[in-house]
Amino acid sequence: MSNVAVPGLTFTQVIYSEQAIAAIKISKYLEQAQEHNTEAEVLRVLFDTYTAYLNVLSAKTNVQIQRENLANTRKNKELAAIRVNLGSSNNTDLYRWESELAFANQSVIEAQTTLLAAKLQLNTLVANNLEPDYDIEDISLQGDLFRTFSQGPLAEVAKTPQSLRVVSDFLVMESQRQNPNKKALVENLNAANRQLTQSKRLLYMPTVALQAQTSQVLGRSGAGSTLDASAMALGVTELQNNSWFAGISLSFPIFDGFSRKAAIQQSKISLDQLDYSQTLLDQNLELGVRAGVLNVLSTSTNIRFSQSASESANKNFELVQENYKQGQVTITQLIDAQQTALQAELAAAFSIYEYIKAHLQLEFNVGSFIMLMPEDQVQDFNNRFQQYLINQN
Repeated sequence: MSNVAVPGLTFTQVIYSEQAIAAIKISKYLEQAQEHNTEAEVLRVLFDTYTAYLNVLSAKTNVQIQRENLANTRKNKELAAIRVNLGSSNNTDLYRWESELAFANQSVIEAQTTLLAAKLQLNTLVANNLEPDYDIEDISLQGDLFRTFSQGPLAEVAKTPQSLRVVSDFLVMESQRQNPNKKALVENLNAANRQLTQSKRLLYMPTVALQAQTSQVLGRSGAGSTLDASAMALGVTELQNNSWFAGISLSFPIFDGFSRKAAIQQSKISLDQLDYSQTLLDQNLELGVRAGVLNVLSTSTNIRFSQSASESANKNFELVQENYKQGQVTITQLIDAQQTALQAELAAAFSIYEYIKAHLQLEFNVGSFIMLMPEDQVQDFNNRFQQYLINQN
C-alpha cells in the first residue's frame, strides 16, 4: 500500500524556560543601566559646559583687570617723567617703569590669548553654535545666578560645624539615591544577581514545552489500501485519514553540569567585582560630597574677605600713588602697592566664579543640577531636606 499524505505540521510552545525568562529580565536591567549611563554622560557634558562658561568669564575679567593695571602702569610712568622733569628723580625710575610697562603689556596679551582659548572651548562644547566673536554677560553678586546658589536652603543652614555635618550627611544620602552612576551600577548588580540565579536554577530545572503534530492522508493505492474481511472482523470500519499527536516535553541537558557549575562561578566573580565597584563608588561619592560642602563654605567666606581685601588694597594703592607723585615714597613701594592691588582685585573677581564652580561640583557629585530641575522637583528636594532636619532634632 502506498499513501499520499500532506507533510506533518508540528507546533511547539515553550511553557517554561529559565533561560528565556532570565534573558528578558536581564535585558531590562541592562537597558535601564544604559539609560542611567546616558544620564551620567549628559551630566558630565553639562558640568564641562558650565565650567567652560565660568572659565570664559574668568578670562574675560582677567583681561579687563590686566588692562586696568596697564593703564595704571602708564600713569605711573607719566608721574615718573614729571618727577624727572622737576629734578626730584632721575631716569632710573623711567627705565623701571618701561620694564613694568612691558610686563603689563605681555600680561594683557596672555590674558587675551587665554580668553580666546576659553571661548573656543565653550563654543566646541555647545557644538559651535555661538558666533566667532560672541560675548557673555558677567556674573554679579546681585545677579540671579549667584542668588540661586547663595540663597538656597542648603546655604542657609551650613554655617556651623554641626550644621555642616548634617548637610553633608543629607547630600551623601541624596547622592546614593539619585546619582546616575550609582543607579547604573545598581541595575548592573541586579542583572548580575539574576544571571547567578539563572545559573543555579539551570542545575535542576528543565525546559517545559507543549508539542502538537498533525498529518492528513490525501490518497491510498495498492495492496491494503482498502478494508478486507479480516480487518472488518476486528471491528475496523474505516481507514483513518487524519492523525494527530499532543504532549508535554521536558528537556534537561544532563551532560552540561560542569559548564553550568563554571557559569555559576563566573557569575559569582562578576557579582563580587560589581560589589567592589559599588563600594568604591559609594566611597568616592561620599568623599566628593563632603569635600564639596567644605569647598562651598570656604569659597563663600572667601568672597566676603577677598572683596574687603581688594577695597583696602586699592585705597592703599591710590594713597601710595599720590605720595609717589609728591616724592614721599620710593618706586619700589609704589610697585608693591600696585601689584598687591592687582592680585587682590583678581582674587575678589575670581572668588565669585570659584564659589559657583564649587556649587556645581557639589551638585555634580550628588547627581543633578538644581537650576535645571523643574519647580516640583526642587520643592520635593527642599521638603526632603526639611524633613531630614526635623528628624535630626
